[in-house]
Amino acid sequence: MLCHAPPRPATLEPRVTKRALLSTGFMMPLMVEQLEANFEVHWLHKIPDREKFFREVGPRVEAGCTGSHTGVRMDAAMLARLPRLKAIG
Repeated sequence: MLCHAPPRPATLEPRVTKRALLSTGFMMPLMVEQLEANFEVHWLHKIPDREKFFREVGPRVEAGCTGSHTGVRMDAAMLARLPRLKAIG
């Protein structure tokens, strides 16, 4: 007796999950377009409940975008709330 796996759909595409990125402020439209095309972007200035964000989403954030123009520092206290952070730009 031969066992066969069920046929796979020909159009099966791999699932791609965007990595979470935290931006601390406003960006030029071109930057926004590129970031949102490649990341699950969280705009700090648009987050109404930051405590909830850092508790629920913070552990998934892998990248951060910041700049002196934002007025927000990615200081040690913020970095401690982003345990999977790998890059800051």
